[in-house]
Amino acid sequence: MLGVPILNAISYTNRENALYHDSLGVLAGLSPWLYDRYQIFSHMMANRPGKLIEINAFKSHDVLFQDAIRNCEDVVLAEKGGIAILSCDAGRDNWNTVMGTFKSSPTLPNGAIHLLTYSTDPPSLRPLTLLDFPNAQDFHPLGLSWDPISSTLYVVNHAHNASVLEIFSPVDLAAGTATHSRTLKHPLLHAPNAILDLGAGRLIVSNDHSKWLMARRSKLLAQMETWSGIPGGSVVYIDTKDPRAEEKGKVLAWVPFANGVERLNKTTVVVGSSSMSGLYFYNITEEADGTVDLTPSGFVRTPVAVDNLSLEEKTGKLLVAGHPFAPALVDVAIRRGSCNSSDFDGEVSEKCKCNAPSWAAEWSEEGGLRVLYQGYAICGSTTAVRDGERRIGVVTGLYDRGIMVFKQ
Repeated sequence: MLGVPILNAISYTNRENALYHDSLGVLAGLSPWLYDRYQIFSHMMANRPGKLIEINAFKSHDVLFQDAIRNCEDVVLAEKGGIAILSCDAGRDNWNTVMGTFKSSPTLPNGAIHLLTYSTDPPSLRPLTLLDFPNAQDFHPLGLSWDPISSTLYVVNHAHNASVLEIFSPVDLAAGTATHSRTLKHPLLHAPNAILDLGAGRLIVSNDHSKWLMARRSKLLAQMETWSGIPGGSVVYIDTKDPRAEEKGKVLAWVPFANGVERLNKTTVVVGSSSMSGLYFYNITEEADGTVDLTPSGFVRTPVAVDNLSLEEKTGKLLVAGHPFAPALVDVAIRRGSCNSSDFDGEVSEKCKCNAPSWAAEWSEEGGLRVLYQGYAICGSTTAVRDGERRIGVVTGLYDRGIMVFKQ
């Protein structure tokens, strides 16, 4: 009669041991993810309000044109003319498909493209007039890419019905005009963020979230994807000159909250990750069918959530902008949802102020990562660019008025 209890005890012990070993296996499998999350959140907490160490390696910097533009996200340089092309959207306070703000109204301001002539002293600003543009009343620009060879400007437009690419060609920077040539809606571009021009109409575009977890579908699920570091963001190849461009294309890589995309040289592409706080490096190869492929080649950790990337042509250094304390930017996005244009006339109301810190750095293989700026002069930095010949650069603030122009 004692045999049954003994067998039951042995069976229970075996199950307990199996459960213990299974738990160890799960923990072992999760340990890289847990370590990544620990690193990211520890850096974030070190940069929380009251703890952020301010850094300034600029010779000088000023926030300009605060009464003319606000909520600028991306900027690209046309260095030959000493011109910066800015993507700004006064309607971003109420309509931001990345941050999950969807408060549309008939009075929602539209975005615009502006031209900053930084080669003059002082710099001057003027709007880029968009000709023959059927979506002018539903224009909410984000990422930009400029092809000087074909005088073509590619713009991500987070329009109300869907996010699309707007293509303007030709663009006459001297005259300040851009003729709209095409709107490209593509099934692989569900949450487009940044654009890298490869020439001849070929593009690499980042999607910041997965198709099923993007904020347009569910703000909660999008936040879960962001904070967990799930690699739901994608990097996509599109050939806009292909007659079947709306159907063709391919996914090149999966990256957690894929953001800025830049090409370092003929063989290397870099993708910034906001969720993993780092830079993903890829070898780029040309395929026989005219497309490209990306092969992972490395990762560089950053102390901030990376936003957009840019290449300084003279030195080949990578310029990186990002967010030292991302919760502050999230808080601003939530508060801004109840703001309107009158809240920015004169003194900005308390609920509409932007207090998210900014960060800009340069990276090179020889010198590694070097922080150029960390502080509050501009709020919510998204892009940093620099003209290496003139030693002048620009930093944009996602929810700030004006732009930072710096000299080194």
